Amino acid sequence: MIFYRSPTGEGGSPMSTGRLRLLTGLALGLYPAGGIILAAAPGAPAEIAGLVMIATAILCALPIYQSSAQRIVAEEAVRLDERERQLRERILSRSYFILSALMLLGIAYAGAASDTGWWTPAGYGAWNMLFWGLFLTASLLPTALLAWSMTDEDADG
Repeated sequence: MIFYRSPTGEGGSPMSTGRLRLLTGLALGLYPAGGIILAAAPGAPAEIAGLVMIATAILCALPIYQSSAQRIVAEEAVRLDERERQLRERILSRSYFILSALMLLGIAYAGAASDTGWWTPAGYGAWNMLFWGLFLTASLLPTALLAWSMTDEDADG
């Protein structure tokens, strides 16, 4: 997981639950939407729209990586208190299940696509987009799940 620790070693930037939910939702929603637009609608206007969506997703992800919620899922376990460790264990377990299910669905799609002629990645650009989409999902999914299970008091502290 990714967590930016400040040089002072503080425990992550406080972020309201609403803002955390909004940013994780935008990051996890805009990246695949932009990728689908890039793959499905070649041409300058659609490509620009897809790239803007992907860039917006990345910009939404950046403040999350230094948040106190991201700290709970990505910090070394010895630096967390007991409550944070329990939250982390529960959230990482759920995230693993969801990410595994998404990977299995992706493999099932790839198998069906090879027989039916559906879209499959072709070339470096498409594979690169899939790689970074998976990276973004894997790094933000636990924080998104945590955001939807927290109160504002949990997120601030």
